[in-house]
Amino acid sequence: MKKKKVLALVLAVATLLGGCGKAPAETAGNTAAEKESGAASTTAAESTGSEAAAGEEGGEPMELECMVDLSTDDKVYENSLLIKEIEKELNVKIKLIPEPTGTADDIRKAMNLQIASGDFPDFIPNVKFPDYYAYAQQGLLAEIPVDMIKSEAPTIASWIEDNLYGESSWDYYAIDGKNYIVPSIWTIGPAFNTMVIRQDMLEEAGVTKLPDTLEEWEAALLKIKETKNIAPMMGAAGFKGIYDCVFGAFGLYPQIFTEKDGKVVYGAVEPEAKQALEVLHRWYEEGLIDPEFVIDDETKKREKWTAEKAAVTTGAFYHAITGEAYWGGKYYDPLMEKNPNAKVVTILPPAGPDGERGVGQDSPIVNAGVVFSKELESQPEKLKKYLQLCDYMLKEQKKLTVGTEGETYQLDANGNVEWLPPYDDMETRKEYGLSTSDVVDGFCDYDIDFELKPAQYADVREAAISNCVGKYDVLGPAPRPVYQEKKEALERIVSKNLIDFITGDRDLAEFDAFVEEWNAAGGTEVMEEAQVYFEKLGLNNVTWGEK
Repeated sequence: MKKKKVLALVLAVATLLGGCGKAPAETAGNTAAEKESGAASTTAAESTGSEAAAGEEGGEPMELECMVDLSTDDKVYENSLLIKEIEKELNVKIKLIPEPTGTADDIRKAMNLQIASGDFPDFIPNVKFPDYYAYAQQGLLAEIPVDMIKSEAPTIASWIEDNLYGESSWDYYAIDGKNYIVPSIWTIGPAFNTMVIRQDMLEEAGVTKLPDTLEEWEAALLKIKETKNIAPMMGAAGFKGIYDCVFGAFGLYPQIFTEKDGKVVYGAVEPEAKQALEVLHRWYEEGLIDPEFVIDDETKKREKWTAEKAAVTTGAFYHAITGEAYWGGKYYDPLMEKNPNAKVVTILPPAGPDGERGVGQDSPIVNAGVVFSKELESQPEKLKKYLQLCDYMLKEQKKLTVGTEGETYQLDANGNVEWLPPYDDMETRKEYGLSTSDVVDGFCDYDIDFELKPAQYADVREAAISNCVGKYDVLGPAPRPVYQEKKEALERIVSKNLIDFITGDRDLAEFDAFVEEWNAAGGTEVMEEAQVYFEKLGLNNVTWGEK
């Protein structure tokens, strides 16, 4: 995946509001489908004369309904100056309607109940892939030809292609050759997870050089164990993390689908997995791995880290650095509060015999994106206005977050934000509209987001992100019915056996038998299906590592 260079200018914003003002999600998501047919189809019947005139330059503003969360303190204000600016720019009148409240699952259930009653809003942001497929199959969604997105939302179209798979990106979302969505991607996902090490514990153990190869890591961990009397490596049994790094040293990842020589592979059953398990079993026997990894979760990991019962872990890069630099600091800040002399640094995963290294990263595809009501097919001009609105959210992300230089803020000598009166008052900033990106949530470019964080921490962020190397699931949420049917049973087989191989409860001489068990439980059919979808989605034409 391409990495855009973070610009030198960064702004210090203590409280940023809006879509990118929320902490990035830490889980990967879902996507879809079949190849779009050649020429894009036209969307709709002609609208009435009055509808066509509305929203045109010189005509009456076109009303657009936007579903947003109006229950929080940082809610969008309908009459904010930025809302009025959007209205003037697009010749629209924005009507805010409250979305259901509660957890993400609560909101999803409430929306589905509303839709089941026949009340489908003009659009729904942040739609999950299962819902996207279901709505499309039920005939509830407006078709949105890709050419229309490129014409009316060019910023989004370029953003999708630059950060995914070029023209092949649209194949990922097509259903029966047609597109029904404006995709939303999570640009930070593929460079998200990093390894973290206590450099001071290394130095106390007499190790002056950060370890690089598997051999150097093993030697360093042994010395820390002897010096501190702890099991230095800490992780969880989900294998997306610290133990993942050992698999990554052999070019695979235990519980995700990756590309290898133009084919889809599943890491846990590849021959190299046995080599990774041999290393992990040895490290477990040597007391280098926390024996409670089977029952540990993220909360327990952070507690142990703060209590200084571990020297190495993995997590989102922004938790491994101070929360002042970016969101989080959940590994860094509590530890530094307890022990200000601790040296916490991010580090590249260990290199294997062929120079491979990495930890599992997150897919850039989390939610599917924004979908529109079928009714808008008969109102093409209104649909276009909605697309223009979506595009505005991304194109003007910076402005919607901090406003206008010289009006709402100025830059100090270090390039950090200094709010200008009356915008030095948070409530005034909210009334101005610096939460307006939630009007159509889901379009956030994290390269821009990084520009808006304190300048003094730019190098810290860059260093942490540079250590976020590894692969993510190339298929993600592609609609694979065989996999969905077999997934739970296959994952149980993998999880139990990988744990047993590491702890020694199952001899590694039985690795081939484990692979046969996995294949017999449906693995063979799953891999055949995976390859079909890999090619159908056009991913066999992607040059991995460059996108």
